[in-house]
Amino acid sequence: LVANLLLQDIRPPPEESEEPISIGEVLFPSRLVVAILTDLWRIGMINQSAVLLEKVMNIFKEKIETLKDPEALISNGAYLLNNVNEIRTCIAWSRYTAMSDFDSKIFLKAEERQDYLKMLLIMKRYCETVFGQMYNVWIKSILNELNKKTIDAVILDETLYSIRQNPNVYFRHMFHKGPKYKMFDVLRIFNNVYLAMKSYCFDEVISTSVIHDLLTYTDVLCFNDIITRESYLTVDKGLLIKYNISLLIDWCNEHTVPDSPNKLMHLLTLCQILQLKKQGFADIDMIATTCDSISRKQIEKIIGECDKNSTTESGKKLGEKTKKLKKKDQSNNSEFVIPLEDDAFENAFLCMN
Repeated sequence: LVANLLLQDIRPPPEESEEPISIGEVLFPSRLVVAILTDLWRIGMINQSAVLLEKVMNIFKEKIETLKDPEALISNGAYLLNNVNEIRTCIAWSRYTAMSDFDSKIFLKAEERQDYLKMLLIMKRYCETVFGQMYNVWIKSILNELNKKTIDAVILDETLYSIRQNPNVYFRHMFHKGPKYKMFDVLRIFNNVYLAMKSYCFDEVISTSVIHDLLTYTDVLCFNDIITRESYLTVDKGLLIKYNISLLIDWCNEHTVPDSPNKLMHLLTLCQILQLKKQGFADIDMIATTCDSISRKQIEKIIGECDKNSTTESGKKLGEKTKKLKKKDQSNNSEFVIPLEDDAFENAFLCMN
């Protein structure tokens, strides 16, 4: 009953502007839960506190699982995650202090102390399990959005690149149909995640870790798609991809996200190789000695396909044909792609432990 009364109508504060909400304006229900848990521990109601914690965790978990809209899940999910993380941190800290406080008058007997520490450990592990499940729901929703939009935006969207080359065609390209998703859509995802974390008081280390994971996913996703499509391995496509990636790096610089180019190194390296004046496979040894982000086989494929596309008279026809590769055709290129498992990204909050 207490848990339901505290959390049944939990709603994150509205995001009305791009300015982060001050910490004093955000009400975290977790602080009320922590206060109640602490009082229960103080009066010796350890088992009752465990029951309350279970109810609270279930409510938080149900809240995040019922969110279906991707943008709502990014914002509301960040709010719920920070609430659960505060409870998790409180339990861990309480156990740490109890282990080092041998003079506490709370415990009349050694058995009581051991029971208290054992229950705190159980509560801490349970809280971390639920928290990990919630984080996976949140981060996978963001990765699914990137998976749906990033390839079209980074590899195919020529809007901003064409406008930069010729500002006079601004309106024509702004209203040109083009690919389904554009770089604006990818930047919007990053911006929404960043603002949600800033608004709900994520630690800077955690925020940076999350953005780095999203950059790494973008890098690997696009690199794997490009290297399995021969028609994309051209000098012109390399210029386009490099420009679109530079927009993402500029966004990171504006939001003080450090080390962003290193998280996009596969794409940047591929673009640099495509722009080199190559002499066929004679350049492979030179490139391989100075490049450690991609393998020799990948370098051979990039150079070979780029040379073929630049020298083939029917290059345009080849491009149209290879643009529609079947799955069985892409399977032949499995040795060139970078493995990306579903659990490749660890919980960013764990870096604070």
